[in-house]
Amino acid sequence: MRILLLEADAMIGKSVQLGPKREGHAVDGVRDGVAAALARFVARLRASAVR
Repeated sequence: MRILLLEADAMIGKSVQLGPKREGHAVDGVRDGVAAALARFVARLRASAVR
């Protein structure tokens, strides 16, 4: 599973990412809403290209 994590504080974001990564998930960490929207858009493009 791929997870998009939005956290403004870089240190907290890195800490929160550790658990899912240990469980084998891909984690994309971003620090603001614009980056989150862009990451989600890119993920949808990748998913549609696979179909």
